[in-house]
Amino acid sequence: MAAPNVSANFDQSAMISDRTKTDDSNQSTPFFDVIALWQNAPGRAVEQLKDSDKKIGDQSDSTNKWTASGEVKPGVDRLTLTSQYRVSASDFKKANPDVDLEKLDTAGGFNLKHPTTGATDSGWKFKAREKDGSVKLTRDYRVDVAAQKEHGGVLEAMPGVPESFTKQVQRKIDEMPPNVVANLKKNGYKIITASTIPDAMPELDKLTPRGWPADSTFINSDGTHDDVSKRIIAPMRFMHEGEMQPVMRDNVVTHQVGHAIDFANGSLSATPEFVDAYSKDMAAIGHKDSGIVKYLSQPDGVGRQETFAAVFGLVTTGPENESDTKFLTQSFPNVMKVVKKQIEQLK
Repeated sequence: MAAPNVSANFDQSAMISDRTKTDDSNQSTPFFDVIALWQNAPGRAVEQLKDSDKKIGDQSDSTNKWTASGEVKPGVDRLTLTSQYRVSASDFKKANPDVDLEKLDTAGGFNLKHPTTGATDSGWKFKAREKDGSVKLTRDYRVDVAAQKEHGGVLEAMPGVPESFTKQVQRKIDEMPPNVVANLKKNGYKIITASTIPDAMPELDKLTPRGWPADSTFINSDGTHDDVSKRIIAPMRFMHEGEMQPVMRDNVVTHQVGHAIDFANGSLSATPEFVDAYSKDMAAIGHKDSGIVKYLSQPDGVGRQETFAAVFGLVTTGPENESDTKFLTQSFPNVMKVVKKQIEQLK
């Protein structure tokens, strides 16, 4: 999730959570964070396989990574990804009470609570059973993007997105440290420019993000990150106060990259070094009732994740909100040192 601008409206960038954030006027604005849901939500059922979990012959090169599968029509290429997760036997049984764990086969249709949308998804297939009893499940994703000679980079564009907008996002990517971009690529991520978030992820079109008012959907967001399908969406427009508006904050994408880097590298915001720095900095902050402090001190690790993403943006391409620069710099000197070191160590 993105850091708030307490001097104006909170931003509309989105990942998934069922919490709300509050500004200084005590007006609640919903937000959602896939990292918070993935790492901390009660009953988290799935664990994404890391490179160290992979076995020879167990996965294709496309597992948890986007690969080009060919041209769909002139000017449009298709990318595919096989998302693979390991589910504990008990959690699998809760989601699939009528399934006999001892008689699993390659059939599809198994249920899994999607870590990003929170919706129950029946599209998962059985892959393998582990010695500890856990179950590997896979799900295929695809997205059609503008054709190009090769799709080896991290940036893609939905068909019809103006080249000028995609180049604007590319310039922001070029500002990021090269090892950050390389790490995104290594972990299979794509940054996709789109007209709106639902244009890139139609499955989100009618969904109300957790914690948002019932009449809100992903059209109200100016950026999102989905760890399940390894996508960071950079939309051109979003709905605000009943009108479509252009996305003006070009550092939103950097904040989303910060979340991706945090999670893809074993939760950098949960390392002892980061936790210690965060705790020291938070203890020294006064005015703990301010909106931004409340936002960055949320429980269950969410505050640390948001602080990591906020400081990540600050020390790379800049904060989402310029008004946050002074506060972040003065309030998190220890966190800044740790995040800079973590960025330097990325491979």
